[in-house]
Amino acid sequence: MRRNILVFVIPQSMTRECTGVGTFVKGALRGLAYAGREVALAASAKDYARSFGLLDERTQALPAVTFKKSWRLEQELWALNRGVKAAELWPPTDVIYCPFETVVSTGGMPLVVSIYDVAQLELGLRHEAGFARRYAAKYVRLRLAERRADYIHTPSSFSAERIAHMFPRLESRIRIIPGGVDVRLPRVGDDRCPAERDPNLVMLPGGLSYRKNGDLIRRVWQMVHVAVPRAQLVVTGPVFAEYQDVLELPGVVYRGFVREADLACLYQRAGLVWYPSRYEGFGFPVLEAMASGAPLLASRAGAIPEVAGSAAVLAAPESAEAHSDVIIQHLRGGFDWRDVLAAGPLQLARFSCEAFGAAFGALVDS
Repeated sequence: MRRNILVFVIPQSMTRECTGVGTFVKGALRGLAYAGREVALAASAKDYARSFGLLDERTQALPAVTFKKSWRLEQELWALNRGVKAAELWPPTDVIYCPFETVVSTGGMPLVVSIYDVAQLELGLRHEAGFARRYAAKYVRLRLAERRADYIHTPSSFSAERIAHMFPRLESRIRIIPGGVDVRLPRVGDDRCPAERDPNLVMLPGGLSYRKNGDLIRRVWQMVHVAVPRAQLVVTGPVFAEYQDVLELPGVVYRGFVREADLACLYQRAGLVWYPSRYEGFGFPVLEAMASGAPLLASRAGAIPEVAGSAAVLAAPESAEAHSDVIIQHLRGGFDWRDVLAAGPLQLARFSCEAFGAAFGALVDS
């Protein structure tokens, strides 16, 4: 039986300031649409109205149902098993799906919850502003998922193992379905994309934070600039306060949050994509780099080896020397990427939106 799916979303997370979870939900919606599933969105009326014009066309075309209270207030009511019941919003609903950030009151309907990772609970982030509040909020929502979800969806074996380690009662309900990347985004030769890569441009997606290895990035780029002064580091995504100084280093350009189509073009302009993260439950930039055909240097950490396969050069997340050696060799034209680039299309084929839609559809139908 093909079930109808009501997807709870925070629209802002899928627009300009797109989070990892937002990227994942966008890919899920595309995959389900490509698989021909009946899907509707549920969101706060105010949030949806504010963000509608910034959503991509496929998401705008989906039917939407809204509730009047703010998302934050509904979250508090859902935690008490009160507030709007998901099944009341869209009568055709057979299954409710939400990221764990928004574990809802289902009104008795089956519930699938995505848990992207448990980094907030595992990684040493206590020095970051607001850590205690974020830790408590994440822990409470994960406990809600533990009580309410029929299935837990996660995108990698790494995340599945870590979730089961921290929440053993969830282990039997965890299902691994990798995220998907949309290869229909702009390509080289489109009017919005340059025709050639810039060999001196190193792209750093994901921003600067402790989790994204900001301290190593600072050390490595100082070494790179001394060795190859013409090199340029283009940073996208959020930058935490303690890493603002990195943006002042020579050759660093900060682009902030970048729209999806523009981000695709930036990947295709990059001579090298560098993703030295300390911890990833999946790692969409790995797939985005692969889809663009760019050489990729990443950390051997979290789910990155699982997602990258042999289509990236991996270095220890604590070794500034290992990362700087690859970047400097690349900028000097002495690094051979042929085997890495040849592995990209085969590895990428495992992570299509269509594959996600088929696998996730099969999960909800069960």
